[in-house]
Amino acid sequence: TINENEALSEVLKTVRTEDELKSIQVKTDFSQEACKPNATNMLMSVGPLKVLIREGENNEIGNANNRIELIRAFAKAQLLLKVESGVTEPASTEVSLSVSAPNSFYLLPGKEEEITPITTLFDTTIPGGSQPMNTELTASDYFFISDVVYLPERYLSTNTEENAIKYQITLDGNDYRAPIADNTTGTLDYNIKRNYAYTTIGTYAPETTVTLNWQVKPYDNVKVDVPTFE
Repeated sequence: TINENEALSEVLKTVRTEDELKSIQVKTDFSQEACKPNATNMLMSVGPLKVLIREGENNEIGNANNRIELIRAFAKAQLLLKVESGVTEPASTEVSLSVSAPNSFYLLPGKEEEITPITTLFDTTIPGGSQPMNTELTASDYFFISDVVYLPERYLSTNTEENAIKYQITLDGNDYRAPIADNTTGTLDYNIKRNYAYTTIGTYAPETTVTLNWQVKPYDNVKVDVPTFE
């Protein structure tokens, strides 16, 4: 938890009300080098579950009508770069990512509010050569596929591109920035939500623009169109 010497199991023993449970915060413990949580196993929580219980009846929890859903406490993200048809791939590609995020998060999902203070979890070069985390995409279509990085839940009081987490991309000496976002509803959302996978796809055309689109879905993807990035 956010108290250094308190194990989560010990804190849970003291909980007496639903509000106390919803207020528990867990410290964001991240590996700078691996860009993922330090814990061997990713923390998961159970989403809201309503079950009608009648006296004298057996009530099965976890069947098709009231499934127990495990929700990962973190999101994950990946950058893919491709070129427009007929365009030569850039000779050099460098990608880095600096992630500033709350130093804690709520144990349970549902509290969509900004948490302070903010800390830099990692600021590092992101290597390429991976496979797309979205299995519907074809690796050969892209000249750069970043490693997958993990991100803690992050809600913004001012939900603007200025406050977004951004990839820093350098192609043949030209610099670009690509925010991590969700445009599924038609309005760009720069919040980072737990249990979601954020795929950012950039299309490169020298001397013009890098055009972005995003695919966002619970640890999978939904394709959306986004404005041109210059």
